[in-house]
Amino acid sequence: MLKIILGSVCKIVFKPHKKKLSKKNIKNFSKKLRDLHFDDEAVDLGIAVAEKFLSGDLDLNSKLKMIADYELAYEVAKYCAATAIDDEVWSAHEKQSFEEICGLLEIPKNERISLMENAWISHFEITQKIKGWGTGFFINNNGTFLTNQHVASRENAVYVRCGNKILNAKVLYEDKDVDFAIARIPLSNTPYLALEENLVQLADKCAIYGYPDPELNGYSINRTSGTVGSITGFHDDKTRFRIDAVIHDGNSGGPVVSEETRKVIGIATEGAEDVNNCALKVSEIISVIEEFVVLQKLSFDNFKIEDAVVQLFAGPPLYRGVNNAFDGWTHEKMCKEYKNAIPSEKWEIFSACLEMGWNNPY
Repeated sequence: MLKIILGSVCKIVFKPHKKKLSKKNIKNFSKKLRDLHFDDEAVDLGIAVAEKFLSGDLDLNSKLKMIADYELAYEVAKYCAATAIDDEVWSAHEKQSFEEICGLLEIPKNERISLMENAWISHFEITQKIKGWGTGFFINNNGTFLTNQHVASRENAVYVRCGNKILNAKVLYEDKDVDFAIARIPLSNTPYLALEENLVQLADKCAIYGYPDPELNGYSINRTSGTVGSITGFHDDKTRFRIDAVIHDGNSGGPVVSEETRKVIGIATEGAEDVNNCALKVSEIISVIEEFVVLQKLSFDNFKIEDAVVQLFAGPPLYRGVNNAFDGWTHEKMCKEYKNAIPSEKWEIFSACLEMGWNNPY
């Protein structure tokens, strides 16, 4: 599988007339692979695969046809899309190569278009080693949002997708036992949802907004509707209520909104069959939230409910110990200083970039 990904990346990078790798080609190709978090062993393998492919000793097309299975094919295609968009531009060669690869992988036309449109997200997910997805929703106009603690915690990097931007979030508060977190991104004038202080009632009609499993459902927001089936959760957990609307992976942290009041009555939390789709009651945590956040009166005049709901990405554990020496630095300056820094300084700059949610400085 790794050889097929590396070969496909090679097909995206090098034009058809290319027959041999120069030292400059090897250096640039190695950098692309490292940016995609391939280790040294995989980079060496990638160069060997590229040389065989360009010389005609590797029949990549037949191997691509062999894995025309959706999950494996989609993984290969995502790496190709991420490679093509790493300079933020789809060249004519990259588009043609991508079409050829997707054709051999039997990926439907509409999914190819979606992969190309969301290539920048795929690039982000791969380069930042994203390990999970979730949902959050703003609760005031200064970028503060709620989600589950298992989606956003201080131990991990947390990113928020807002339109065509992905911003690093800071976790302000987390409760592992109840499973909720308060976090914030540096963004003003965010649309927001009001929280329902009253208790959830049996048979209340509600809707869940979120981003379930983007590899299956895409990166656009999903909505499912249902009713409150029980005012307690699994094992009579009074912090939860059960709903008959389905909660999929990636829905975690999304708002459960009352159809009557259009206020948030819960946070989608568990979607496995044995817990029967449970949500955390907002009424149970609103007093804690008010200790950290100034809640505002809601107005629906300016936005729709879905405008206030965002997709979250959970990254690898944050690196600790970065000092304040980089305050006020731009990403451009980080990259420039990284080149001439000594190894220990390089590590500091790399860690600072990671915490800021920026691309690798090398």
